[in-house]
Formats: sequence, structure tokens, C-alpha cells
Amino acid sequence: MFEMVRNADFYHPGNRFVAFINQAPALLAVKMHLPLYWVLQLHSISFPLFHLILFLLLLFVFKQRELALALFLFNFLLASDAFYWCESEFPQGVGLIFLFVALINYRAESITKKILLALVAVFVAITAFWAHPLVLLPFGFVFLYFFVQNKRLFLQFILWGIVLLVILWVRFFAVKTVAYEANKIESGINGVALLSNFFSLPIVIKSLPWFVKDYWVFSVLGIVTAIVLAVKKQWTKLFICSVYVIGYYVIVCISFPYSEKFYVENLWVAMSIGVALPFAYEVLPFLRSKTLATVLLLAIITLRSFVIFNGHHHFTDRKIWWNKALAAAEKQGGEKFLLPADKAPMDIIHFSFSSAAESILYSTVKYGKTICISIEPDIQSKKQLMNIQDAVITEYGVVKYKDLNSVYFKFKNAPTQILN
Repeated sequence: MFEMVRNADFYHPGNRFVAFINQAPALLAVKMHLPLYWVLQLHSISFPLFHLILFLLLLFVFKQRELALALFLFNFLLASDAFYWCESEFPQGVGLIFLFVALINYRAESITKKILLALVAVFVAITAFWAHPLVLLPFGFVFLYFFVQNKRLFLQFILWGIVLLVILWVRFFAVKTVAYEANKIESGINGVALLSNFFSLPIVIKSLPWFVKDYWVFSVLGIVTAIVLAVKKQWTKLFICSVYVIGYYVIVCISFPYSEKFYVENLWVAMSIGVALPFAYEVLPFLRSKTLATVLLLAIITLRSFVIFNGHHHFTDRKIWWNKALAAAEKQGGEKFLLPADKAPMDIIHFSFSSAAESILYSTVKYGKTICISIEPDIQSKKQLMNIQDAVITEYGVVKYKDLNSVYFKFKNAPTQILN
């Protein structure tokens, strides 16, 4: 967000071009020199708005009610921290999978429309695969699920399977992967060595209780869905859904064994598809009662809304700390500060590398005055930079005033202080 505002341009780390969709409203506001408050608000609302638009397209344009419901549940069943902290472009990429399925399943009347929809589907698939390396897993599962569900369209799915394999080959082999994503992929591959001690991994020890406390609706629906699939003798679907949910959980855990909830939950949300699809296509029709189905959905929405709302406390504490830190900076006088990481509540802040950008954005909106507080794990390495008058210090080095967007960020020439 900070990079987009300061450069007044799109920011796409790792060539994740789906970010353009979410950044477009905020970037337009930046180009129009609207107040930073509205820039941030537009960026924040763009994430739920993205999925809402997809939901409305599936429901009213493509007339695929079950698929729309599955998309809704994907956004709802495993979200708590992820609702407040949009960690990556991964959820947007997964959302596009649903649009891809709607496009290839839509029965167009003319050859021209069929060709147009096919081209759009290819573009959507490319955008989804480039959103995050892990999109491969939910994409593969969803494609396999509908292949099993629509066996009469065998040839169509084979052709689309070939198209997707070509896109994957280009994505991971023909085009050089940027260093950031290459490191993530390598950590996943290296994580295979952790399988022998899987249940001893910190993330596994911490996360298993979450499926009873925070994600219990997902767990209960998973059990109910499995029972219904068994009763209906949908053994193939039961097998692929079970393998996907368990396998996906394992892959994320071995790839990020030391991560915290706010980070991995952003990736775990895709696990919910393994329950959402069979629930929408098998469980609700099995009830044979619209009233009962409606009551069940309302219960899910109510229970999950309570859990999501209750998850705000951690992020409210984070905001409270930033208010105190900025108040201390104002009281001390000056605009640029370094704060040793051991004096910051890192269990609340989580990342130090983004602290400079966060403080600049938040202070500008809250106080109408730009203040930079960079939380530094190794403050000694930055002391030689503190006398630079026309730059702010970040964990990665310095950013010159001339490289900031002067419409929003204004600093006076001055040295950087240690925040007391």
C-alpha cells in the first residue's frame, strides 16, 4: 500500500498482477489527490468488494447458485485474522478459480460467445496462477471435483486440462520465477523433510486447537459433509475432498512451520473449498427442505460472524499500541524515529520491516502530520544513517524525501532520533 501511494503507481511484488484489481480504486484516488483517509478506505474495501462482485457474477450472470454459495463459504468458514489482515494476493487468486469454473461451465448460445468465454477463461486462469504459487493446489482440486461431477463433459475437461498444464508449464518453468517466490517454493520443497516430525512442528501444535475453538464450524460441517457423501455413496468425492483438506493442511504446515495464525490463515482459507463445494452441491440438496437449508445457512453466517468479530481484539490492541507510539513521538518532538525491537510488543506488531510504512500512513491520516517510526531488530547497524537530513530510515535502508509522494508525505530536513 505504501509503495503504491509513494510511487503513485501499481505495485505487484512477485508479478502478482491480480493485485492491480484491488489497487485500482485506491490508485485512482491517489491520482486524483484525494485525502489519504479515502485512499486507505478504498483499498481496504476493495478486498471484500472483489469477492462480492465475483459472487454476484456467479449468482446473477452465470446463474450458478451452488458455485456462488461455495465461493461465499470459502470466504467465511476459515476467516478470523484473515478478515483483518490481508496478507497476500492468494485469496483473490483462489476467488478467480470459481470464476474460471463458471466460464467453462456456461452454456453459450453462439460459437462467438463460446470463443470469447474461452479466451476470458484462459486470461482468468493465467491471472489466478500468477497470484500465488499455492493457487495450484486449490485450482487442481476444484478442476478435479468438477471433472468427477460432470463426467459427461469428459472431452471438454480433457481439453481444458491440457490448457491448464500449458499455463502451469509457462508459470513455473518457461518464465523465470522471481526470487521472493522461488524462496517460498523452495521452503515448501524442503519442508518434506519435516514430515517425520510433523506433529512436533510449532504450527501444528498451535493450530490443531484452533479447529476446535475458532474453526469449529468448519470442522463440524466437514464431518457432516463426509457423512452425507458416504450415505449418498459418493466415494470418489469423499476421497478427493478428504485428501485435499488433509494434504493442503500438511503442505502449508511444512512450508511455514514457525508461522503465526495471522499469516497462515491467509493461506488456510483455501482449505475450506474441500468442504464448501460438496456442502453446496451435495449436503443442501440432501436436506430436501428450503426452510431447513435457509436456517442452516443463517446459523453458519451468525456463528462465523461472531467468531470473526471476536477476532478484532488482537488488531485493536495493535492499533492502540501505534496510537501510544505516535503520541510518544509527538511528545518527544521530531518526525523520524528508530525504536529498538526489544522495546516494541512484537507479539502484537508481528513484523518490524513494515513499521516505517505503517507509521507514515497511519500518522498522516490520524494527525495530519507524517511521522516515521522504524522498529529495528539491529539498531546499531542504522546509527550511521541517523544524521541523514533528507531521508527516512526503514529496515531495508533509507528512502529519500524526493522518492516520497509529496502530496501526502511531508518531512522537514532533520536527523533521526531514538524513540524513548
